[in-house]
Amino acid sequence: MAQRDFRWYISREECKRSFLNVDSTITAEDTKTDRCIRMATMDIERYTGLRFLPYTEQKFFDHPEDDTTLVVGPRLLSITTFTTANTDTTVTSGQYYLMCGDRYDLKPYDRIVMKSDGGRPNLYYSGTPQKANAITGVWGWTDDFDDTGTTLGAAISSTTATTFTSSDGSSLETGWTLLIDSEQLFVSDIDGNTVTVKRGQGGTTAATHTDATAVYRYPPPFDIEEACGIIAARLYERGATAWADIAGSRESGLQYAFRMPEEARAILEGYKWRYGSAI
Repeated sequence: MAQRDFRWYISREECKRSFLNVDSTITAEDTKTDRCIRMATMDIERYTGLRFLPYTEQKFFDHPEDDTTLVVGPRLLSITTFTTANTDTTVTSGQYYLMCGDRYDLKPYDRIVMKSDGGRPNLYYSGTPQKANAITGVWGWTDDFDDTGTTLGAAISSTTATTFTSSDGSSLETGWTLLIDSEQLFVSDIDGNTVTVKRGQGGTTAATHTDATAVYRYPPPFDIEEACGIIAARLYERGATAWADIAGSRESGLQYAFRMPEEARAILEGYKWRYGSAI
């Protein structure tokens, strides 16, 4: 059974500051706020078919009709291991290019194109074309990270510890996905400099970390954060206000209710992939 991944596309504090107009020190509605953020994050992923934070995973692909190109959708960030012929043959990094559309330098990559020199291997299968190609790598929309400006205030000496000490807890926010060495950690609560986390997120492995190690974070794209705040605010207020956008009129007898706020929908349409789920 796989460990559940936790990820939010807006922090609790930013949602309260910018979308709910709630003092961040008021905690009475934090449980409700957190639930709305989780639901908004799920809405965004269902609508776009994309995960916007990086994660490590092995994925399988059937043998393509064109044995020189493997379409993986707009989600591949880097490759650790690539095999073809149902894992019988390893394809090395010098034998292919990663591309997004017609560009070689744009992430996330949506295809792998085998080099056209005489020594390149084609993609092929052994026995069955199903799951003929396997890729272990990093997936998502971006693997860019920011420096939080804080470090570990003490070593994390256990792989099962659910808290750590930050040198400056005020530099972190609830719902951020952190990067410490090569481990991802999800911040589920902050009390002063004590940070409560979910360990080994995004397909990474929980590890020990030495005192004063830098703490980074994976931020979602700014407009995805904006969309998440819009949706979370709509969910938060649904008991007090009209909770769905309405098209049509009662007079005409035609009314259509939309759960997704139109301004959020306008942001997400730019990311939506129409060729199947990319998650």
